[in-house]
Amino acid sequence: MARLYHTQRNFEKYRPHQSLWKRLGLLFKRKTAYTPYNANGRHVPKKSGTWVGIKLAMIFIVFAAIGVFLARYQGINIEQVTYYGLDNIPRADIDSYIHENFLDKQFLCFNPKNYLLVDTGAMEKSLKNKYSLKSIKVSKNFPHQLIVDLVENPGVMIYDDGEKYFLMDSHGTAVKYLSDVTASEYKYEPAKSVSSTAVLGVKIASSTPQNNASTTMELVHVPDFMDFSKNFLNYPILYDERNLKVAEKQNNILSSDFISEVIDFTNMLEKEGIEHVRYLAMENPGAGVEAYTGSFAVYFQPSNNLSDQINNLKIILKKDNPKKYIDLRYGDRVFWQ
Repeated sequence: MARLYHTQRNFEKYRPHQSLWKRLGLLFKRKTAYTPYNANGRHVPKKSGTWVGIKLAMIFIVFAAIGVFLARYQGINIEQVTYYGLDNIPRADIDSYIHENFLDKQFLCFNPKNYLLVDTGAMEKSLKNKYSLKSIKVSKNFPHQLIVDLVENPGVMIYDDGEKYFLMDSHGTAVKYLSDVTASEYKYEPAKSVSSTAVLGVKIASSTPQNNASTTMELVHVPDFMDFSKNFLNYPILYDERNLKVAEKQNNILSSDFISEVIDFTNMLEKEGIEHVRYLAMENPGAGVEAYTGSFAVYFQPSNNLSDQINNLKIILKKDNPKKYIDLRYGDRVFWQ
């Protein structure tokens, strides 16, 4: 009978090839009934499962050791950060931010500069929240280089809060601090007498100078448009009289629509050959904007139709020669002096 007995191991050499991962998976497969006899019919003692546990533990220890070694290995550290597209953002500022929050930020015993541990996705998200960017792509070049390729939201105007000048983008963010307002930019002028007229629920301030001996003088801020015209020739200067304390990177100072309309109006004045705007001023975005030229001031309402306001301005200039101001904020009712 022993000669006719065949165990499940008789055809071991004919078993199809199995990969390492499949063989490891078989360790966890539900076991079949144990046959305690070999091909010769002799009793074979059942092997203990201790060796299986030892093998798994050894495999885990080896992989863990390799992972820790690579995570702490200094030979693949990020040593160079290359930037593309920097314009208004200072290189030193963004470089310091990346090192402080990523490359030099220690976590347990791991090396934060290790090529394998630098998280480019988290870096992109953090930089997008920190700076005013149109797009950003962070990538790694093995073994020592980090590449930051970004596109900044371009500045479209100079914003003046009465104390500092900032470059502002089309979304109303102060993307870059430029300089402080100097004492020479304030001068005394006759005070304005203000009356209020309700238009669409918004109080509009109209002013009339008092030409008499008892005129009260007030300190007025006049932006240094001559200095900025050297480096920012095509950027309008907007003086915000609300006394906001603006900081660099501050968001939503002005709405995108408001900024777009103000820029469009100044461009239309230039295109029509009417006047060159030296600077603009406003007390409240809803109350309109005052555009100062070399000859007179033009009051306009960005939320109204700009073409109609330009046409009204051209009509007045054809039949009169205003010396002080033209107020276009009230539709077909135009006031000038």
